[in-house]
Order: sequence, then structure tokens, then C-alpha cells
Amino acid sequence: NDLARLYSKGYWRGWTEALNRNDWTKLVSGTLWQLFATTAPAISIGLVYSETTKGAIGVTEMLVSEACIGLVYSFLGGQPLAVLRSTGPLLSYVKILYHWTSANFKFDFLPFYLWTGVWLGCFLVFYSLIEAS
Repeated sequence: NDLARLYSKGYWRGWTEALNRNDWTKLVSGTLWQLFATTAPAISIGLVYSETTKGAIGVTEMLVSEACIGLVYSFLGGQPLAVLRSTGPLLSYVKILYHWTSANFKFDFLPFYLWTGVWLGCFLVFYSLIEAS
């Protein structure tokens, strides 16, 4: 039911409506706003991540990850102007996880961080299937 609702006529109309009108100023201004609203924080928080993780996650990784997840979310979520970015609480979590893995277990950080994300993703899919709130 959710997929049928997602890919109904309204979904595709939302993507093509801006291109069919002669109102390009809204399209260009929204695109530029999205670019600057995500690039500046990604660079600044990427520098903090680089310092915190001793270069394991940096500015380049932040820019690529925000671009990829923004594209995926805009196509699947149907909200092309949603701003998704890293925040302070996630930075605190990554800092604690980095120090925990390097000090206690001598694990490589990035594979451990990947599997933490996969495990969290499995929980999120499970919760969405049972419609937990």
C-alpha cells in the first residue's frame, strides 16, 4: 500500500511540474539554497569529524555521503528539498565509538562503524515492517 501511494500520479507530477512551468526562478533558487544549505555545514562538520576520527572520516566523505543520501532520499521519499545532514549528537556518538573501538578492542573504526550502521538499518526496517512508532 505504501509503495502504491508513493508511486502514484502525484509523485511523478511533483517532479515534472516544475519543469513544465515557466517559473524557473523557483527551481533555480531552491537548487541554490539546497546547495549552500548543505555544503557549508558539511565542510565545517567534516573538519570536526576529521579531527575526531584522526582522518578516518573527513570533509570529502561528508560531502559524498550527504550527496548520495540526499539523492536517494529525494527519489524514494518524494521530498526533493529535504535537508539531511550530520548533527552534533551523531558527532558525539562517532567520537565515543571511535575512542571505544580504538582503546578497548583495537578494531578498525570504519568497518565497525559500517556494521553498526547495517545493524541499525536492520532494526529500522524491522520497525517499519511492524509499524512501530
